[in-house]
Amino acid sequence: SPTWSFSTTVRPPKLISPIAGATGVVQALLEWERVSDALAYGIEVSTSPSFKPLVTKLDGIQDTAILIRGLENNKRYFWRVRSADADAVGLFSDRQSFTTGLLSSVDVDEAFSTESVEPNPASETIRIHLDSTLIGSVVTIEVVNSEGRLMKSVITGDEIVTVNVNELAVGTYTVRIRSGSITERRRLVVKR
Repeated sequence: SPTWSFSTTVRPPKLISPIAGATGVVQALLEWERVSDALAYGIEVSTSPSFKPLVTKLDGIQDTAILIRGLENNKRYFWRVRSADADAVGLFSDRQSFTTGLLSSVDVDEAFSTESVEPNPASETIRIHLDSTLIGSVVTIEVVNSEGRLMKSVITGDEIVTVNVNELAVGTYTVRIRSGSITERRRLVVKR
């Protein structure tokens, strides 16, 4: 018989936050799990469960979280994410909804800035240089694996923080730096 070929698509990510049915969301920071073979992600946000019309459509997202701007106060939104690898774009995840509250006008990118996470890639420890405006504040630093599982957590008020990563498996992680209601993310690669 003739030879036929086929290829599979990369699986859709699991949606993490906001949780399904969340209400009073004041910052539309959408987070999903990292998919091992995915190179990028696409996201759709709509006021309709059929996703027509779309409020936001973004493709080529490298990270596993994005802040969606321009949403209305006290309105229900639906969102979904799909993974893409080098060959194709996968199917969308199941949709989830959230309802906004009185949306925050704080610009996450301007609230504070982590100057560096180094070395990266790392094998033993990383040093995180925090913005000087955070000195004396309570800052939580979390290292999360590709499935969204918390692997390490450090609470600090120092400008330079050292985190031991030698017990983490080789792979890609996300470093989340939280201060108050603001969260910043950096990608971290652990190599041996």
